[in-house]
Amino acid sequence: AEIHKHDVNNRLNEIRVFVEKLYVELITSGENINNNKLKNELDTFLNKSKPTDEVKSENLELLPFFQWYIDYYQKASLPTTGRPMNKNTTKTVKNSLNIFKKFNDTILTLKYNSINNDFYNLFIKYMNDQEFSLNYIGTHIRILKTIMNASFEKGFHTNLDFKKSWFKKPS
Repeated sequence: AEIHKHDVNNRLNEIRVFVEKLYVELITSGENINNNKLKNELDTFLNKSKPTDEVKSENLELLPFFQWYIDYYQKASLPTTGRPMNKNTTKTVKNSLNIFKKFNDTILTLKYNSINNDFYNLFIKYMNDQEFSLNYIGTHIRILKTIMNASFEKGFHTNLDFKKSWFKKPS
């Protein structure tokens, strides 16, 4: 246990700061403070209670699934890391969703089946026209691949074009 004492102390400090901040928020909001309220907030913070908003619908289309993915994995552990998305990742993925929404509204309606070679070329051109860096464009391609894979694993579509060799981060 000596080896991990810094990790343990850091985690205990995080918990203490969370509880103190929560307590102050509850007092200033005039809300009733009771053990149940504090326990529920702390359970959520510690990720004890699993989020219950697992996808129930069999037909969440691409952009609604993208939003669900963000909402769900801010609280639930990602299959890849075993932890929820951190604030920076969440911010990047939300930013990505906004870019794809703009693209959807101006260039091409995005559905699972529209994620193909034509989409890929249109999207790269769209991003280049706005003078985004290759690295930035690549980030959004990578995130889209993650979303496509997660929705494929849930059985929402059968389109595997996103796994083909040409569907890659530009570099």
